[in-house]
Amino acid sequence: MDEYIGAICPVCNEEIGQEDEVKVCPSCNTPHHLACWEENGGCAAQDCSEQEEEQVVPSETICSKCGASLSEQQEFCHLCGTRKDAAKSANICQKCGAQLKPERKFCPECGQAVKSSPLTSIIDKIKSIALDILSNKKKRNIAISVAALVIVLSVVGGIVTNSLLEAKAEREAQEAAEAAAKAAAQAEETYVERANLFAEKVINAGVVIEDVVDTIQQYWRENIYDDKHGADINAAIGKAKSDKSEEIANSGISKAEIDAIFSFVENVPEEVGEENRLGLICYAVNDLYSVYCDFYDMAVDPSGSYNSYSVSNSETTGKFVDKYQALVEALEAYSQEGSEPESESESDSAVA
Repeated sequence: MDEYIGAICPVCNEEIGQEDEVKVCPSCNTPHHLACWEENGGCAAQDCSEQEEEQVVPSETICSKCGASLSEQQEFCHLCGTRKDAAKSANICQKCGAQLKPERKFCPECGQAVKSSPLTSIIDKIKSIALDILSNKKKRNIAISVAALVIVLSVVGGIVTNSLLEAKAEREAQEAAEAAAKAAAQAEETYVERANLFAEKVINAGVVIEDVVDTIQQYWRENIYDDKHGADINAAIGKAKSDKSEEIANSGISKAEIDAIFSFVENVPEEVGEENRLGLICYAVNDLYSVYCDFYDMAVDPSGSYNSYSVSNSETTGKFVDKYQALVEALEAYSQEGSEPESESESDSAVA
């Protein structure tokens, strides 16, 4: 085999030395290092007829994340939990798409090195150790070497399994945190939308209620001082409610809608948590709802004396306006806080 000394092995791209064992391809006469020939599973020369005659080995489905072998019945990797449909064929060249034998290290079509997963690389190294042990000429050391190999296998297997389990747990924790953050953001957005709707419904209802209460107060006063609207105060109040019956009916419909919305905005959503900037909005919502209910009761069920009713009308109207304005300011503050531009330090750090 002296005539092949200095020739380039197509597997490792290194020269064949004088002491190297040589394997010559019977089809194309290309010399290889014997170890490279065996490692590659045959000839590595491009366009070699021997490669064309090779029987295509059915592709093995492996986990695309950790490299573990997957059976046809498995839907998820038993080591890392990755879905089977995310796995790729281990016997497809990633550059040209040619079919490869499992033992191939280089693609026979384009020469691309076959990449393997970290777990596959470890297994390949262990196989290499086993081959070295079996080819060791010092037979008396084989038993010791085999025992060492078993220990190595156990240690490496434990390390790999623990690493994969830790990675899986970390990924699941991260996914859970992202899901919780997404749910909190969605809950916060929905809460603010309903708080805005609540404010709109309440102010519209308040305008109608104010008209009804003012009419009742007017008819009441005119009955006392001008002897109008019936024989007594009850008749005058009944006449006022009759004249404003449509407004009172609409107020009842609005009350049902407002109560339904309030049930959602009465408390900050659990997904968001108590310590949140929605606290001011929630506080303002509850204050406004309380005054609104008092105002509504004055329209549908007036009571007391004329003087006490007049005072209550004035005070409740003032409180209603103040509490409504407080809610509007809280919503505006929230909106401005969410759209504030970054500070100079934040901008600089982002650029860096």
